[in-house]
Order: sequence, then structure tokens, then C-alpha cells
Amino acid sequence: MLGIGDASYDAIGEDCRRSLTEYYAVRSLENYDEVLRAVAFFIFKYGPIDYVDSQNEYWLELEARLRTDFNIPTGFKTADMDAVKRKSRMKEGYARAGVKTARFHLVTDREGCLAFIREVGYPVVVKPDNGVGASNTDKLNSDEEFEAFYDPTSYVNQHRSDYAHNHSQWQSDELAALIDKLNIEDGTDFAARWAHLGEANKYLLDNAVVIPLEQATKEFLVNPALKGYVTKQLGYGVFDLTRAYFEE
Repeated sequence: MLGIGDASYDAIGEDCRRSLTEYYAVRSLENYDEVLRAVAFFIFKYGPIDYVDSQNEYWLELEARLRTDFNIPTGFKTADMDAVKRKSRMKEGYARAGVKTARFHLVTDREGCLAFIREVGYPVVVKPDNGVGASNTDKLNSDEEFEAFYDPTSYVNQHRSDYAHNHSQWQSDELAALIDKLNIEDGTDFAARWAHLGEANKYLLDNAVVIPLEQATKEFLVNPALKGYVTKQLGYGVFDLTRAYFEE
């Protein structure tokens, strides 16, 4: 068995190391070129690869791309991914097999969502069509919760000159007027709010106000006497404490 990962060899578990013929460390499994080169190296050294498996749903598309590019016959290829990653495509498969599933609506616009809710009633569950596990899943119990979910004014609000976290201090009277319409004048006129929200977002894009990058972070206090631990960039858990120890 051959292994590819973005953890150092010393950071992987002893049982895993004993099971591997060879391990190839890359800087990031998100960098396909690095992973591609790792597989090519193994094929050059050991011959054709029979299986690619990560045992982690997150990497399904990476696995499929490798099988496609290296013509590995076992497992899903890139062309198969929609049917196993997208909930809407999965339901089509279940329907063909006669398996009952919960009714659903693939979101394309606000009006379509409301029509579906009127048909099935609250509560409704919303989640990405293409997602991993239960990530970004919400339960909506009322029209108020639906509007709060579907009408994201927080992004445009943060560009007001008086917003506490507008650290760039960028300001625009035109955008402020649109935001006032959203927050004050439109009230419960959801059609008008949606139109003005679109105008505000278009203004931000047209004026290249900000490139919206987001990154979640976590902070930890670590005892300075703790040595030998590894901080993980991907996967489950934050630290690998397999070889950690306290220095006296």
C-alpha cells in the first residue's frame, strides 16, 4: 500500500506507517499538481495503480480526477461525480430505483423557494446541493426565518462608513442610500428589498470595493513545555499528539 498526504511522515500513526510500502508527503492535498506528481512517481516506481481511496468524503472528487487521469479502473471517475455528490442528482437515482425520498426544490430564485414552502409547509431544511455531511445545513420554521436566511444584507452593511468593522474606511453616499432603502424604506416589501440588494451588490462588484475572501480560524493556548506535537492543516482534529511530550 502506498500513501500520499500533507502530514510529515513522523506525524502519521505508527499502525499506518507499518502498513505502508512508501509514503509521499506533499505540501497540500488541495494542490492537484503535487498529488498528480506523487501518483506519477509511484506508477513509475511500482507500476500501475489498482485502487485510489482516501476513506474521506471530502476527497471524492480528487480521487475521481486521479482515476480519470491515470485510467485507474476501480471506482468513480470525474464523469460520475455529479450523481454521487449532488443531492438533486442522488434523488433522481433514488426515484429510478423506486426509493421514496423527501420532496425537495433546487434553489434558483426566491419565488420558487416560496412556492415550494407554500406547497409543503414549514419547517423546511436547507443545505448545499453539493456539500459534505451536514455542513451549512439550516432548519427554517417561518417566513421570518426564511427572509433572514435568503436576504443577506450583512455583506453590504459592512461597507457603510459608520460600520464598526469597515477598517478600510471606504465610503460611498450612493451605496449608503441603497442600504438605507434596504434597512428602512423597503420594510416588508420583499420584492423591493431583493431588487435593492441586487443593486447594492452590483455596485460593490462594479466598483471593485473588496475581494470577498473569508477564512475561519481557531486560537489555542499551548503550554510552552509541550514539545513534539504537530499542527494539522487539514483533516480531523487540530493537533497530532502522537509523539508529544512535556519537557521538564
